[in-house]
Amino acid sequence: MKAKLNFTAAVSRLCIAILAFLGYSCENNGGDMYGTPTGTWEIKGEVTDEEIEPVADATVKVTLPNVNSTEFSLAETRTDENGEYLVAKHGESFSSLKVVCIPDDPTLKADSTVVDLKYSGGNKKDDWDDGTAHAIVNFKLKKKL
Repeated sequence: MKAKLNFTAAVSRLCIAILAFLGYSCENNGGDMYGTPTGTWEIKGEVTDEEIEPVADATVKVTLPNVNSTEFSLAETRTDENGEYLVAKHGESFSSLKVVCIPDDPTLKADSTVVDLKYSGGNKKDDWDDGTAHAIVNFKLKKKL
């Protein structure tokens, strides 16, 4: 019985050693590839009302499409006096993001849309750098009834 236990322990240790060796020996283009692809995304636009007047001080949030923007946002900003905004962030690359506009004016309705991102100009030496994505999202906010 003791010999069988020693044999099982020896086989287990051998398997662990082989797996460890395989893990350390995996290489892609001369380096280890761990992590998540990164990039820079930039979303800009303008917010107007139905009369095409700029909406100042509206909050613009960027979040994931399936996430409630009141609970989580990747980034947010406010519109300037011309109703313009710019949100940019470097980090994890996303194929699509939700942009939410929440006006300070209580007579206007909030609005949101999902935008698809296309990255370009990534670092050719770094397979994990997707580059930069640009999107323009304009909002025309409606009056509350």
